[in-house]
Amino acid sequence: MLNLLMKFLPPQAKAGIQLATMLTQALDTPEERQAALDHTVAMLASGSVSVKEWRDLGKLLFWNHKK
Repeated sequence: MLNLLMKFLPPQAKAGIQLATMLTQALDTPEERQAALDHTVAMLASGSVSVKEWRDLGKLLFWNHKK
């Protein structure tokens, strides 16, 4: 279904979905995924993203992630 939808989206939207998919696949548990998504939604809600918010998102996605 997603592949069908992707055919009709503009390139920027496709790239955003692909990026979000890759980032969330790097997280192991539903709790990690939800925390990253919640932080991202809150971060983008203001319309401006600070360096601290980007850093905190990076920590959620990669820096503290153990494989």
